[in-house]
Amino acid sequence: MRRLKLSLLLVTFFLLGSVAFALEPSPVDITCSQGEDCIKVLVLKAGGQPMNLSGYTYRAQIRTTPADIQPLAEIPIDVSALTTGTVLLALPGALTNQLGGKVAYWDLRQTDPSGRVSYPMRGKFKCYWAITR
Repeated sequence: MRRLKLSLLLVTFFLLGSVAFALEPSPVDITCSQGEDCIKVLVLKAGGQPMNLSGYTYRAQIRTTPADIQPLAEIPIDVSALTTGTVLLALPGALTNQLGGKVAYWDLRQTDPSGRVSYPMRGKFKCYWAITR
């Protein structure tokens, strides 16, 4: 009986502990127009202060649906200001030109220096058609 209680306690602790890591990040939607250079500045904070992200790596993709195997696009990322917690998503006009009229999803994959992967940001992606050319 004592062993059963301990096992239940450990399972409860494990389940409750994992809930904290399973929380979804707040959505960060990206909206741009076809053919424009679309720059999104993301600042990652801990305790209200920008994090020093030295040694972290990033990757971001756009997919029509989250389950799609093939991404619509890989989002170019500027990591030159990681020490200030800043990650720049920099979609050039040539890329947004191909994405005109698309409504999709995106996320940011973060790998810390020890190899731990997380997804601190995600949301919807919408690229409006350019009317004036």
